[in-house]
Amino acid sequence: MDEVLHVDLIPKLKRLSSPRDADMSKQCRYHRNFGHATKECQTLKDKIEELVQASHLRKFVQTTNKSLY
Repeated sequence: MDEVLHVDLIPKLKRLSSPRDADMSKQCRYHRNFGHATKECQTLKDKIEELVQASHLRKFVQTTNKSLY
């Protein structure tokens, strides 16, 4: 996720305010606020999956061609 945030494949979001009851020990670098960790960010995971499906992140995708027999 860190690598994707450093390249311009995902547009940078406008800083969002943290919810009132946000867990201040968790910070999301994608949303640039507190409440959940970047690793836990479902929105970012979905964006990364879109990039994988569009073949923009080939160097990060591992494939295997093992036969089942």
